[in-house]
Amino acid sequence: LVDVARFRSVNDSFGYQAGDQYLREIAQRLQGHLSSSSHLAGFGADRFALLLREPADAAAIEDALRRLLLAASAPVTLAADSSVSLT
Repeated sequence: LVDVARFRSVNDSFGYQAGDQYLREIAQRLQGHLSSSSHLAGFGADRFALLLREPADAAAIEDALRRLLLAASAPVTLAADSSVSLT
């Protein structure tokens, strides 16, 4: 499971449209770093569930998770009424 940090504060500070945009951006980043045999699903309001299906050893799984974390933790710029950058 991947818990999306700051989701509640994005909703509270910038509105639900910005929160939805934030979640879509994180989902696209995660999906872009998964193999075609892996799956990503929304799980609750601010979580994603990952299913890594490729056979791999612990080091390969750790590497995949590190890449996902780096992709998801990069700053997100939202364009609602004005641009908002979240780091």
